[in-house]
Amino acid sequence: MNIAILASGKGSNAKAIIDKINAGEIPGVSVAGIISDKPGAPVLEIAESCGIAHRYIDPQHRGARFSPESVREYIDAIRELDADLVVLAGFMRILPPEFVDAFPQAIINLHPSLLPAYKGKDAIRRAFEAGEKMCGCSVHYVNNELDGGEIIAQTAIEILPGYDLRSLEEKVHAAEHVLLPKVIKDIAEKRVKKNSPLKVEAYKGRTLSCYRTENSANYFARIRTPENAMEAFSFAAEHDLNPFVLGGGSNVFFRNSKIKSFILKNELPQEIRHLGGDRFEVSSSVKMAALLKFLYGQKRDAFYYLASAPCEIGGAIAMNAGSGPAEGKSVSDFIESVKYVKGMELVEKGKNDLGFSYRHSLFSDAEDVFIISAVFRFPEKAFAENPIEQRLQWARCNQDLSAPNCGSLCGKYDAKLMRIARFIFRPFPAGLSAKKLNWALNKSPNPVWLAMLFGTIRALHKICFRRLKFEVKTVD
Repeated sequence: MNIAILASGKGSNAKAIIDKINAGEIPGVSVAGIISDKPGAPVLEIAESCGIAHRYIDPQHRGARFSPESVREYIDAIRELDADLVVLAGFMRILPPEFVDAFPQAIINLHPSLLPAYKGKDAIRRAFEAGEKMCGCSVHYVNNELDGGEIIAQTAIEILPGYDLRSLEEKVHAAEHVLLPKVIKDIAEKRVKKNSPLKVEAYKGRTLSCYRTENSANYFARIRTPENAMEAFSFAAEHDLNPFVLGGGSNVFFRNSKIKSFILKNELPQEIRHLGGDRFEVSSSVKMAALLKFLYGQKRDAFYYLASAPCEIGGAIAMNAGSGPAEGKSVSDFIESVKYVKGMELVEKGKNDLGFSYRHSLFSDAEDVFIISAVFRFPEKAFAENPIEQRLQWARCNQDLSAPNCGSLCGKYDAKLMRIARFIFRPFPAGLSAKKLNWALNKSPNPVWLAMLFGTIRALHKICFRRLKFEVKTVD
């Protein structure tokens, strides 16, 4: 289940949710993105540090309301995130009916009182000054009445003698950090049944590729169990479709606005299990940033050179992502075995049987393979500096993050020809970065501009008899 978090301030509740997900305590849930109505809100810094998509959207209105234009922008942004649930975690805006109606029974709010008491602002202070003996926090579904939707769960806190307002606020906030993640977990468990049948549906949006192009697909399925993957491959064979497993969208380009392939989106429960010693089993759906943050907290060595990669573990395994040919490091250095669905079978094989080489594996070109999990060996390590921060700082200096991109474009290319292509596409919304030559940037929802860029690069290399190897996977 994907969630979008809306927050206005410090982001302590957003951080509590992220930490619970990273610890494997909310399986099947991922934070698709965080949106704030404050341009400098610390919650956006939290999202940045956790590798989570984030943005500020101007409400264009003073007070707690939105302008009509900004309401539509918020709705579109949440839909682009493909969110199943919208979580208001300290979001200090009143949602208008258009917003609420866009996500029926799919918006929850955290409020610091035992609703229906003390709706609105300053609830803790008002309860304290009124001499109440009890207060607490509530999570409720959002409707068109301020703090008036159906209550999902509450935590009560006794106001003991000697409490001042600050100590009471600390107690309530601590309870919030437990209650909100628990509610999200409960909602996810009700929505995602263990043996839920495969549902094939249509898709339209801009979340499939990190190039952020607008695409639609008649065949789209969320894979939540190994059985779902088997059903999907069977469905693809019956309907003569090419299945494509989406591993986070970090290195894929869909060349047509209307996708012909059958898209399998990985929504397996996100779990990191310590098997003892140096061995950890990691679900393929776990975000790279989340895994590395977890391992750094455990003082474990890992592939920290991928801290800036916006991928899932399954995608990193499939392409055997690495640090580059000069260093020769890759994900497979830490792999012991991989569990995956092949057609209608659940298979587990050791590293030596999986064909790992530089940016390649048995999974790279296979269409009927869906990675379920992998067992890694992450040895203990003492760190003089935070390797995640080091990599993110390196990325800010050496990568161009000024527009949607999928990272390095080609593994083999002629620099002179790439400069020619960059010059040709300077006036267009898609082109090669002025900062990093082997880096395609895209500012258009229409994939045609990228398709033209890639076609031009191919043509130039072919005419001049130069070697070219794309690392970005193109899908019809």
